[in-house]
Amino acid sequence: MSADLSIEGHPEVFVIGDLAAAQSDGKVVPGVAPAATQGGQHVASCIDADLAGTSRSMFRYKDKGSMATIGRSKAVAYLGPKLQFGGYFAWLVWWVVHIMTLIDFRSKASAMANWGWQYLTGQRVARLITGRSSGHTNV
Repeated sequence: MSADLSIEGHPEVFVIGDLAAAQSDGKVVPGVAPAATQGGQHVASCIDADLAGTSRSMFRYKDKGSMATIGRSKAVAYLGPKLQFGGYFAWLVWWVVHIMTLIDFRSKASAMANWGWQYLTGQRVARLITGRSSGHTNV
């Protein structure tokens, strides 16, 4: 893979996301959504450069940190070596970041309503496939 996220020998073909074995500044780019988003933005700029007849830039991944929920009102956040925290505050930050990355107001409002209801009632909506038959036939 080239430094501009195109395939060697095929500059018209790009690979981003978990399919890309990309490196940035000598480090492997993780297969996570923020890397894919940054890759997509970079590929768009490469296509713009091609159309304008200018040279492409190299892809540079900016690690903005990692967050994960680990339970009800519990999360962990790593936003750099000096900013690491967990618990309820990390969960609130995770919640706000995820709501803010949704596209439009309707999606944000729907997610807030669903998550709020689940939080207040303790009901979980996830459907898990475990390989065990529960006897239910409705899909």
